[in-house]
Amino acid sequence: MKDREDQAFMEDSRAVRRWVYEVRLFRTSALLFTVWKVLLVAWLLTSALIFMISLDGVPFLELLGKLGPVLLYTGLFLLALSILAYALYGLIMKGRYTVLFEMDSQGVRHSQLVDQAKKAKKLGNLTAAAGLAAGMPAAAGAGLLAGSRRSSYTAFRKVRAVRVQRRRQTILLRSSFMTHNQVYAALADFDSVLNFIESHLPPDARVRK
Repeated sequence: MKDREDQAFMEDSRAVRRWVYEVRLFRTSALLFTVWKVLLVAWLLTSALIFMISLDGVPFLELLGKLGPVLLYTGLFLLALSILAYALYGLIMKGRYTVLFEMDSQGVRHSQLVDQAKKAKKLGNLTAAAGLAAGMPAAAGAGLLAGSRRSSYTAFRKVRAVRVQRRRQTILLRSSFMTHNQVYAALADFDSVLNFIESHLPPDARVRK
């Protein structure tokens, strides 16, 4: 059985390509790694801010000895929380993440189906609450952001790097350090989608295959 199934691929009169793609959440780690990256950045920013505020008049090594273990345990707590949240997310979504892609010459939009978006919002609110409880406002903000986003759009002219993961049927588009989009396509359509994206990228975009 395939990990992913492409249910539709079509192009309308306005040259907008649309397809629905289904990800089996318990057979791929791509979404979990994305969550980890967001939480890592949130943890690093919050830890750096706390450290800088507490540094005034305190020797660096002494402060590191006091705050280091606390920040480390907080990071481990967020890591465990993300794994638990992902498992809960998978159960709520019944093991499937279904997304609609719409792509034209200007860019590509990644939209979560309405029913799933409502469930994701509830889970995002839970993650935000857990982040506040852990004293990590940045992680709480990341949870609220994840819960509020039903779709994300990437303009091809802003793409700086592309990473192609053919075995995972995934094309990663990165516009900045924190701005990226994951485009999924079945093997039968993968080359067509990839070629279309490559033909509309700016000249300085890096493509890693």
